[in-house]
Amino acid sequence: MNEIDEKEKFAVAEAMMKYGGSFVKALGRALMCADRENTKKIKETFSDYWEEYKKWAKKDEYEWEEFEWEAIENRKEKEKRKLELAKANIKSVIAILETAAEMNSKDDIMTGISEAIRLLKDIDKL
Repeated sequence: MNEIDEKEKFAVAEAMMKYGGSFVKALGRALMCADRENTKKIKETFSDYWEEYKKWAKKDEYEWEEFEWEAIENRKEKEKRKLELAKANIKSVIAILETAAEMNSKDDIMTGISEAIRLLKDIDKL
C-alpha cells in the first residue's frame, strides 16, 4: 500500500470504530492492526463497509476543516478587536500627553502621565 492508501486505511478504521456497531467496531480494530495483505482482504471482503465508513471519514475530515476555519476566523476577529482597542488607547495616550504638556501645574501633568501609563498598560494586557 502506498502512503495515500495508509491514510485511507486509518481514516476508515477510525470511522468504523467511532460510528460502527459492535461488529464493525471490531473490524475497525482489526484493520488498525492489519498488515498490507490483511488490509487488502478486509477491504475486498467488506467493501460495502469500507466504502460506507470511507464516506464517514471524509465527513469527519470536512467537519474538522470547517471547525478549523471557524476557529481561525474567530481568532482573526478577536485580534482585529484588540488592534482597534489598542489604536483607540494610543490615540487617548497621545491626547493626554499633549494636554499634559500644555499644563502649568506639576500635579496636572503627573495625573495626565499616570492616565497615559494606565492606558499603555491596558494595551500591553491585550
